[in-house]
This record gives sequence, structure tokens and C-alpha cells, in this order.
Amino acid sequence: AVISIDESGAILFANPATVRIFDYDPTELIGKSLTVLMPQFLRKLHEEGFSRYLATGQRHINWQGTELTALRKNGQEFPVEISFGELSRDGHKVFTGFIRDISERKQAEDIQAAHARQIAVRADVSMAFGKEESLKAVLGECSQAIVRHLDAAFSRIWTLSDDGKMLELQASAGLYTHLNGPHSHIPMGQFKIGMIAQERKPHLTNDLLNDPRISDKAWAEKEG
Repeated sequence: AVISIDESGAILFANPATVRIFDYDPTELIGKSLTVLMPQFLRKLHEEGFSRYLATGQRHINWQGTELTALRKNGQEFPVEISFGELSRDGHKVFTGFIRDISERKQAEDIQAAHARQIAVRADVSMAFGKEESLKAVLGECSQAIVRHLDAAFSRIWTLSDDGKMLELQASAGLYTHLNGPHSHIPMGQFKIGMIAQERKPHLTNDLLNDPRISDKAWAEKEG
């Protein structure tokens, strides 16, 4: 997309590709502030940086190409790469941005990075099991690898007792490293960890405070 703005930040021109990238017809954008194409958290930064440039000539981003977050008409945020140009017309400055949607490229990069992290975890786990150490020490290194490479807040590993009734905490890394307390021995099928072990399915949630499997709501709220 190609979009031009004046010194007030109002859009003067938008080419047809604006429809494909932002879902706006070019005529909808004429006269509107450029910030309509930015998420809320970027708008003040843009306005301050743009004002500073007009006053001092100091650029706050790389005009030759920089990655930012843009906003579609439907409110969806997406990554873009933008480069800028400037010209003077009738004593007034006009700024033109060349905007490329890089969603597919970023998605491919994310997949590649995730694959690399998984390889690193597997390598560290393989090394841990190749050492002549106790099971507790080996699992401790595995737990640390998960935190280190997967950016986990914390990682814990339990083993199942011989009678199949109790989960016994063997390793803990990250935010919590202690092995004692109520999580050291968990009956199979009880609490979220016991349910995960019994069902052999992951527990995924985006709403801890209202998830029926989260027994300690006060902890979840305190930890944010």
C-alpha cells in the first residue's frame, strides 16, 4: 500500500492496494489521521515522534524500512514493513509511506523459531539422560531446559508411584524451585495436575479465574 500524509498527519492519498491490506477503500481514508491504521498503543508514540521530527528533524524510526504493527478496519492487528519518503510541495511537507503486509513471513519465522527451540530442548534432554546421575538430577536438568528454551514461567516434572495412585514431584525450575509443599504428592485424578495425568490430555486455558479446574483462585489472581 502507498499512503501519503500532510504535516498534520492527515491522509492525502491512498492507493488501491490499501483495500487488500487494510480493508479500507482509499476514499474512506482521505482526510483521516494516519493513526486510524495503528493500534492504540502506537498512536501516541507516532504523534510524539512525528511532532519531534517536524520541530527538530530527528527521526525516531528507520525510514529505510522498519517493522511495525498495523490495524485493519475490522480491528485485527498485523505486522507490516514500512519505508518512508518526504518531499516539499508549495512550501509544505508531504510524507509517503510504502507499506507491505509481512504476516506470512512473520508466521514462517515464528514456526522456524519454535522448531529451533524444540530442537534445543530435545538436545538438552538427551544430554541429561546420557549422564550417570540420579533420576531426580536428570529430571531437574530437563525441567530447566523447558524454562530456558521455551520461555516457560516454571516447569515441574512428576513421576507416578509404583501403585499408580500418587504423583511424586521430582523436579521444579523457573519461578518455583522448591519440591516440598502441597504439590509434592498429588493423588491421581485430583487437582489439575492429577487430572492431566489421569486423562493424559493437556490442560489449556485463557481464563484461570473462571476455570473450574483451577482450585487456587487466590493464587491465580495474586500472580496476575
